[in-house]
Amino acid sequence: MPRDLRRVVPLGAIIAERELLFSCPDDEPRTIRVRIGAPVPDPATSTSFLCPIVISGFEKEEKLVLGGVDTMQALGFGLQSLGPFLSLCAKQYGGTLTWLDGQDLGFPEPTKPIGTRP
Repeated sequence: MPRDLRRVVPLGAIIAERELLFSCPDDEPRTIRVRIGAPVPDPATSTSFLCPIVISGFEKEEKLVLGGVDTMQALGFGLQSLGPFLSLCAKQYGGTLTWLDGQDLGFPEPTKPIGTRP
């Protein structure tokens, strides 16, 4: 049975956060807050780490938990996952997201997996 990491891993110590603006045609713009927690050891194994991310401001709070072989890889996967996930959320809630008045939300593109060797 798969674990629901969103329930297992708390946000913990916040290491980074960003505020975005969410706009819907039929509503006032509102702030979306993205908070990234410090990667923590995976409670199920001693060889991996998990990076929790909480997104608040939509109709319901969203949470991601990304894993990696060390804290750097877990954090990298978390950052790379944010752009596509936020775009999906904005579409699901019927609006658009901006940061600093632009559509680029400032998260790295998921091009090459973090931590892979050339």
